[in-house]
Amino acid sequence: LGLIPGFFILLVKEDAAIYPAFWGLYLLASEFFGTKRAGIRSRLTPRFRLGLLLFFLSLVYFGIIVTLMERWGLGVMTSRYHNFSFQNGGFGEMILSVLLHPAYALAQCIQENRLIYLLEMLAPLLFLPLAGRKLEDFILLGPLALMNLMPDYVYQHTISYQYNFGTLSFLFYLAIRRLSEMEPAKRERTLYSAALVTLTLFAGTQLTHAGALADWVQNKETYQ
Repeated sequence: LGLIPGFFILLVKEDAAIYPAFWGLYLLASEFFGTKRAGIRSRLTPRFRLGLLLFFLSLVYFGIIVTLMERWGLGVMTSRYHNFSFQNGGFGEMILSVLLHPAYALAQCIQENRLIYLLEMLAPLLFLPLAGRKLEDFILLGPLALMNLMPDYVYQHTISYQYNFGTLSFLFYLAIRRLSEMEPAKRERTLYSAALVTLTLFAGTQLTHAGALADWVQNKETYQ
């Protein structure tokens, strides 16, 4: 049953394969390194096998779709990562660039507009997704870096667009995990604080567009 949501995610878009792939990695790491069971075979739980299937099926699906788009379409939009390309572009160059120049990759992820985006994404959650104590929790931050911080395409690190849907699901999951570890009284205070920060940021960033709604109401015939 765990494969069914992953299958539907793959149908969304070719780059959506990133999300079940990282979820699979998370399941693998949490079961293999997070358990105290002795021996390799005892760690091969159903959760571990599900993670393995999700990870490899996502990679295979992504490879097939990319090949088909390169042959019969216009290819995938690797141009959005042109800041990591030094010759003809492509995923291979991007991976090589990150491995050979990690300081440059980090610098690309912490530019001013990316930091503002991170603040808008993490402040309403009180930065709880970053408060994990287990190494495997940080695997779920991978899509945030890969899909939203690394690209040079401005809309991918703008909170008003759809490129946040997969990243936010992981951030919410991590925040819920951290909340579940708190005492009830502290959890309640944290939730009230998160609500206050969310309302403040919403008022400061989104209510400024309220004029567009008023303009539409007054000029319906023009826009229709």
